[in-house]
Amino acid sequence: MKDRITTIGLLALPILGLLFMSYMPRVTGSPGGKTGSPGDEGSTCNQCHSSTVKAKEGWISSDIPEEGYIAGETYTITLSAQQAGITRFGFELTTEKAGGDKIGSFDIEDNTQMQLVNNSAAVTHTSSGIAATDGARSWSFKWTAPVAGTGEVSFYAAINAANADGGTSGDAIFTTEVQIDEQIDNSIELFILEGWLKVYPNPAIDRVFVHMNGLTPQSLEFNVYDLQGQLIKSDMIEISAANSVISIPVEDLPTGNYIVHFEGLGVNLKGKFLVVGR
Repeated sequence: MKDRITTIGLLALPILGLLFMSYMPRVTGSPGGKTGSPGDEGSTCNQCHSSTVKAKEGWISSDIPEEGYIAGETYTITLSAQQAGITRFGFELTTEKAGGDKIGSFDIEDNTQMQLVNNSAAVTHTSSGIAATDGARSWSFKWTAPVAGTGEVSFYAAINAANADGGTSGDAIFTTEVQIDEQIDNSIELFILEGWLKVYPNPAIDRVFVHMNGLTPQSLEFNVYDLQGQLIKSDMIEISAANSVISIPVEDLPTGNYIVHFEGLGVNLKGKFLVVGR
């Protein structure tokens, strides 16, 4: 009888070990692909923790300018969670462009609190980075923006507000996301600020006017692109004075953001404008 009990106990050890190992990633970090993003097929922490997922706004913040990110620049991203009575929080955060492709790169300065996961395409907590204070917890890390022309990117995160009872029930799962546009490069912004190129009204309905200063009389080619880089319209214009205003009809353009690009002798100028529906 004793030998039988011993045999059953030995057989049970691998099962218990698997159960223990399946729980450990939730303490030491997400297994990856659990941010709720399109690229992660909407999968979140509730795949393991029995909870209804609730969406939250404003939990992701950064020092990215309001105008958007600049290609290749590095920014600080902060994820903040809050839930009364909670003593532990876990998370996974990623960044994607339209279509679900992972974009940009993460860098963690405090690897005792956080770690990279999902082939370094996401950030998650460690076992030392889950403790909450007064029902709140935040994590900060670096994100380097992708190459120019990527356009709008989205940050996605899933957060587990755990009741720390050692089980998978009774926890609260939240998702949060934020969209960030790409900023026109610094040289373009400088031209706009110095008055070399001014596009107005912005937003526009029927047409935009482009005001250029200090150009010599010449023929200029202009192209209008959407933010995916698709050419929308193209034409040639004549600059006959050092201070010129050009009118461009936009009533045929769908609502959205556009970039107008002027090229000529010693001229390479860009401006951004928004078209809104009538």
